Amino acid sequence: MPTQRAVMITGSSTGIGEACALHLDRLGLQVFAGVRKNADGEALRRKASAALQPVRIDITSSEGIRAAAEMVRSAVGESGLAGLVNLGPYCASKFALEALTDSLILQHLRLPGR
Repeated sequence: MPTQRAVMITGSSTGIGEACALHLDRLGLQVFAGVRKNADGEALRRKASAALQPVRIDITSSEGIRAAAEMVRSAVGESGLAGLVNLGPYCASKFALEALTDSLILQHLRLPGR
């Protein structure tokens, strides 16, 4: 069972997503950094603490989103995520995270406090 607060950030390979992931990692949060390529995850890991965990995710695929959500869910357990930051560079409209209902997000990610 994790003792630190956890966040998931999509689009962590470069730019604002990378900066957010590294900043929150430095603040001591458990960061799950969504990346499209394994090489991007390894590059990010070299800049971060051992607590940052790259997560390979294809945000254009419902199966990719589901697999990443399951991996994060199993890592954080009942404590859930403290936050979800969607900075992925593109997203097919039928998979847009903004279109998900609160109850669906809670069901899949088990966010506490709702």
